[in-house]
Amino acid sequence: MKFTAKPIVLLFIVALFSSCVENLDFDQVELDVNPIFNSPLVSLELDQNDFFDVDNGVEISSVVDITDLTILDSSIIQDNLTEVTFTFEVENRFDRFFKIQVLFFDDNDNITYDMPAFFINAGDLNYTASRRIFISNPSSFLNSTKLSVAATLIPSSNQLDPDIPKTLSFKSVGTYYLSF
Repeated sequence: MKFTAKPIVLLFIVALFSSCVENLDFDQVELDVNPIFNSPLVSLELDQNDFFDVDNGVEISSVVDITDLTILDSSIIQDNLTEVTFTFEVENRFDRFFKIQVLFFDDNDNITYDMPAFFINAGDLNYTASRRIFISNPSSFLNSTKLSVAATLIPSSNQLDPDIPKTLSFKSVGTYYLSF
């Protein structure tokens, strides 16, 4: 018996051209898209010299870092952001307590969001915290263009020694939830 491919190909072509075809109506499609993405915010590595004025021999109680916040510049983010979660990791190698204050500002240096402060214990090498912001309409948070992180030494009888290495490591990331 001799096998030929002609009947199989013919059957396939007939099935292909005789199948049901309708015009698609994309207005009937309901698509729910809720992307989530992460973006790093601020990363700081401070040492004992950042908190010590060598010329005057006195402690500097607070170090402030201000960073541009460009993630909210996009109109897609502005129109579709429903919530954001900020995650912070701190490694405190000082024998002192720290207060970390995070503030968001608009172009006119008005505070758009004042995050509750974190208090980091002396020697805490694994501090983590998260803060969630639910976006309402209108939300002044969406006007944020700058982010300020202030690391403040809590007063103590332990004076900093500029010759003994100590570090404070601060990392942060934002998780953004969109809904279209």
